Amino acid sequence: MPDVIKRSRPNIVFILTDQLRADSCGCFGQASNITPVLDSLAAQGVKFNHAIAAHSLSTAARGILQTGKLASETGCFTLEGTLPQGTKTLAQYLQDAGYKTGYVGQWQLAGHKSICDEHGNVTAETAVEPGERGGYNGFWRAANDLGHTSDLKEGYVFDEQGQKIEFHDGRNAALLGYTNDFLAQVGSDPFFLTFAPFDPMPQRMVRPVEYLHQIYIQYNDKLKANDEATREADKAALKEVQEQEKRFDPKLRAELEEEERQQAEAEAKKAEEQAEAQQAEAQQAEDKTEAANEEAGTVKKLTVDEEESHHWCYLAEEAIIKSLPLRLDPPVNAQIFRPGLIFEYDNYMAQCKQLDNTLGELIESLKAKGLYENTVIIFTAMGGTSFNSRNNDLNCTTKDEDKVRTGTCHYDTVKVPLVIGGGAVATCRPVDDIVSNTSLTRTVLSLAGVEVPADIIGENILALAHTVDSPEAQGPQGPAPEGPNELSLPPHEGTITPGRVQQALVQVSENRLGRAIVTDKFTYAIFAPEVDGSAQVTADHYKDDCLYEDFNDPNQIYNKVLDRLYTDDKLQLRAQLLDLIEQTEQQRPTVADAERFYPPQDEEEDKADEDKADQSAE
Repeated sequence: MPDVIKRSRPNIVFILTDQLRADSCGCFGQASNITPVLDSLAAQGVKFNHAIAAHSLSTAARGILQTGKLASETGCFTLEGTLPQGTKTLAQYLQDAGYKTGYVGQWQLAGHKSICDEHGNVTAETAVEPGERGGYNGFWRAANDLGHTSDLKEGYVFDEQGQKIEFHDGRNAALLGYTNDFLAQVGSDPFFLTFAPFDPMPQRMVRPVEYLHQIYIQYNDKLKANDEATREADKAALKEVQEQEKRFDPKLRAELEEEERQQAEAEAKKAEEQAEAQQAEAQQAEDKTEAANEEAGTVKKLTVDEEESHHWCYLAEEAIIKSLPLRLDPPVNAQIFRPGLIFEYDNYMAQCKQLDNTLGELIESLKAKGLYENTVIIFTAMGGTSFNSRNNDLNCTTKDEDKVRTGTCHYDTVKVPLVIGGGAVATCRPVDDIVSNTSLTRTVLSLAGVEVPADIIGENILALAHTVDSPEAQGPQGPAPEGPNELSLPPHEGTITPGRVQQALVQVSENRLGRAIVTDKFTYAIFAPEVDGSAQVTADHYKDDCLYEDFNDPNQIYNKVLDRLYTDDKLQLRAQLLDLIEQTEQQRPTVADAERFYPPQDEEEDKADEDKADQSAE
């Protein structure tokens, strides 16, 4: 990759966020200025416009990225999944190649580490054992589930000895501090750092009501703050005009100067009183925290409702929420399938902003230590989120309320941001090829100069970042359609590799067992009827689930799987999907057509039909 990477064996920072939708980022279509740091990184590096997550569940996606093997092979396909023993991981390959490795943040690949109280509330976690860390034998500052060990302000992680490290000054600040600790240890050796922050994480359930109420209060506070800022600006402008008038009047000038002196004295006194009050409050809070920790013996996670056994309340910093644009419209598909999302979406986008701020601070740390120019930064997400709007349909085979958030092939959850940038990246090029994030394992190993084993799936996607004038590239505008064509895709902003098959496989688990194929025109999915997607990873028989005409329906609103006009397209996609399944799972299942569903009539309609039938008989 001489035209893409400046030098061999660069440092590699692998940033793995959680439920980050691609359309939440400015460089992937978000109109508001939410991710300026990521946007800048993308403009200076390689941006993949059509990156697809290989699995709709974050735990399974993490397992794929660490091993280069699909969930159907590793068996890591549920939220309680664990990496299989004996499988060589990304960290082990790189350590063998002389890289220093470190892991900071959320691990989520060690099964159950939770300690619960009598109400079922998670109060603590145990450390991830060395054999469960996927080969990260060096620097380790992580928890299996940061949602159980921390909130936005305080919590704890574990180090490489399994010792608990507590923090009280903010989770993101703590994680950044740990990355700085690692960077201070690397010396002149190349390093591979996996940074897995917790943001963004939308709430997983709409209960409890108190959580939604708190989100509503935050949104109203934002509106009030905006109104107050407008009023203060108007008052300041009026005051300035009045003061200017006084300065031109000799009689009033002395009076104005006296008012300014008195105001300055009052402000100085007020600032002194506030400082004393803040110092007293800080001391009281410290005393209270110490007393609570002594009593409980652990750092306790803050929750909204202590009596509720199932609640996940992921709140963003209020200051960031208030700094966002006054109105942030949720994506079209989320508005259609999940009305009333606006308050939660505001909070979610604030978490995206928090994440971008964290990325900016990490980049500044690399620059301050003189490491940035020889570092490749890979930024991506495990998956997106449908905000619980896409995954509770008729084909949902697992009716567990806690699992309805997963198990979908829609763009909401499988289209992810993917940017490869940093000082060591020489090419600035958007790529319009469809790529799977399964390829990131092979790409990282190729960056490090490691001979990649044949059983590592995917491709080196940096090889797709051709320059515009290279013979391998087709672009930057793509092929021009012959004649008017209202259904043609918008002009490409990046390069497309001619002759390359544009497709990606998606595995689906938890609330259904399914498979899907994403192409440059369609998304087609199948599911295994009457199979528990949280207990079984493969099946011999599937049925049609959905078919979306993505180039004409980018929000995937209209399921065409029963439309006879699309039968030929469906059968062709089915054959392509079965070929992919056969290649990756070494079996070729059968697939049945979907059946039309007619909802049951209510009693009044049944009686009306019976009366009509009786009248016809007479």
